[in-house]
Amino acid sequence: MLTTIALYLAVAFDIYWLVYAYLGIATWVLYLSVMRLQETRDGVGLTKPALIVGYIVLAIGLAHDCAFNFWNTPLLWELPQEWLFTPRCSRHCHQPGWKGAICTWYCDNALDRFAPGGKHCSCKA
Repeated sequence: MLTTIALYLAVAFDIYWLVYAYLGIATWVLYLSVMRLQETRDGVGLTKPALIVGYIVLAIGLAHDCAFNFWNTPLLWELPQEWLFTPRCSRHCHQPGWKGAICTWYCDNALDRFAPGGKHCSCKA
């Protein structure tokens, strides 16, 4: 009985991390796409087909961002108060402790570095 419960918990833990990896990578790739589309739109402009596809990519990216934010509940040990992950990280990044460290890492390494202007989160002063 105890072995069966342990096996179920191990499988659930593995599934959690597989979904976390998928959501993290997919959301980040969609984020990179949207940031590049934004940079192009602000620079030389987008054609109508690129704009239409860009809005579709943006909608899919927002849905992934919401799911990723929700899926980070165990990692940050709280229910999300925001719909998207960036405002949640922006809220935590100035706090001391492990939540601030996690959110600052995400902002510095995955978000701000690829945003037009270099600032996506509000972690930097």
